Amino acid sequence: MSALIELIKKEMKETFRNPRYLIFTILFPLILFPAIGYLYSFSFQTFRERVATATVLIVDFDEDVLSRLFIKYLNETLGINTILGDLGDINSSKYLAAIIIPEGFTERLRNQEPAEVEIYSRIGSLSFTSMGIATYGNTLINRFEDFLRQDILSKTGLDPEFFNNMIKTRDFVYVEEWGKTVTAEQLNALAFQVYFVPWLIFGLIISILQVSAAMLSEEKEYKTLETLLTLPINRKILALEKIIGSMIVSLAATASYAVGFVIYIYFGAELFLANFPEISISLDYMVVLLLLLLFFLTTLITGGLGLIISLFTQDTKTAESLSGGVSMPILFLVLMGSFVDVSTLPTYISAIYYSLPYPYLMKSFEYLLVGRTDMFFLGIAVNLVWLIIILSVLAKMFDSERLLTMKVTFGRKKKRSEEEG
Repeated sequence: MSALIELIKKEMKETFRNPRYLIFTILFPLILFPAIGYLYSFSFQTFRERVATATVLIVDFDEDVLSRLFIKYLNETLGINTILGDLGDINSSKYLAAIIIPEGFTERLRNQEPAEVEIYSRIGSLSFTSMGIATYGNTLINRFEDFLRQDILSKTGLDPEFFNNMIKTRDFVYVEEWGKTVTAEQLNALAFQVYFVPWLIFGLIISILQVSAAMLSEEKEYKTLETLLTLPINRKILALEKIIGSMIVSLAATASYAVGFVIYIYFGAELFLANFPEISISLDYMVVLLLLLLFFLTTLITGGLGLIISLFTQDTKTAESLSGGVSMPILFLVLMGSFVDVSTLPTYISAIYYSLPYPYLMKSFEYLLVGRTDMFFLGIAVNLVWLIIILSVLAKMFDSERLLTMKVTFGRKKKRSEEEG
């Protein structure tokens, strides 16, 4: 037993003396999750401030007892600032929500007939925090129903069952990022993308990153790269060969993505096309091609990153460690857009976020269903800029005389030099 304990101690010491484990197992989670938590907290705090200082537009076509009671309830009981206006103001950025009370609202409730109101909300982008704003107007209606149920039911002879569903709502949400107003049903049809798609995209990106990182590191590990460099082959040709190899991986991933996407649309057609009737069942071929081009460019950028990583490693194990480290910031970027409403963040953070390649791929399906083809062109342009930068870096690194010796030492170099001395 004592021998086992000593072996465990030895293993623990060797493990935690290795900077790779310390950096990628301990340090990155300590940085990544607090950063996500900070951004989520910042966005949630912004949401709370917007709700606390909210101004609600009321368009009152009824102008009768219960519509006036509703406005009074919002002002005096809930402490919400309301402004009376007209239909031309419903999408104004000055209001968190707009509630349209129809003519005959009071009369219908008196006759124990459900009354229907329209609610218009405004959010920056689809995210966890923005969904709270999208349901804000509905929450106010529910609170008013509770008020009527508690304070008026006992004084009237109305049917108690009627009060369970006396006010129906038609909810609309203006999404600034889309530049479009959609129904609550349409927003909910896309809401699961916030939970599901980021992890799929992240899984695809990481698999391509690891495959690309292993392409060159294996040649270094088995000394085949040294042999290639002794041959009369221009190094730019070698660089091009690796880039083409990365392109093949990206093309294979894109083909797989296309097949999976078609199947995804096929099984989800009843849900999506019922909520988005403006989308043709066959979809627009040009839009699908733009989507696939965006995916291809993003995966090619990821493959280029993997090649750069492999240039700094001498074996596949180190390449896997480095690619795991690079995947953490990518995870942060992918999750950031789903956790927080990016429009609520400082302008410079939003600008940095949309200048990076991965947000467009994550939001591509949203753009497809809301018809924002301009965002595909913007995403493709951003990806092309990054691809040119990465290819330029790769070409320069392949021209370097330190191609075989470049590596990340994680602090081992100093220790070895001390031992040799």
